[in-house]
Formats: sequence, structure tokens, C-alpha cells
Amino acid sequence: ELAGGDPERLARHEARLVDAAARLTEQMLRWGVTPSAPAYDPTIVSRRVAALGELTRLITAAADRPASA
Repeated sequence: ELAGGDPERLARHEARLVDAAARLTEQMLRWGVTPSAPAYDPTIVSRRVAALGELTRLITAAADRPASA
């Protein structure tokens, strides 16, 4: 349906997907700082949040490095 579609429409669709992913990530991070996340397995959220934290540290470290010429 989207293949070969209007570039503006594709850009809007992409923006919606990125927004949804960002909202889901934010919710996961919020659950990571609550005493009890709404999950059947209470460790699942903490494990996933730990992985997100590691990725965040890597992204921050990469952004802090000066660009090589």
C-alpha cells in the first residue's frame, strides 16, 4: 500500500510510527521507575529497561564524541 506512494504521505506515516515508538519507549522507562510495573512478570520490565539504559548510554557517548574529520 505504501510502496511507491506519495513522499509526503510516506513522511507523515513515518512520523506517526516514530511517535508511537517513542511513546512506547517512554512508557517502558516510566514503568522502570515505579515500584511495581503492570506486568505478569515483574522482572520483564526491569530487564528491558536495563537494555534501554545501556543503549541510551551508548547513544549519549557517541553524541559526546567529536566528529572525526
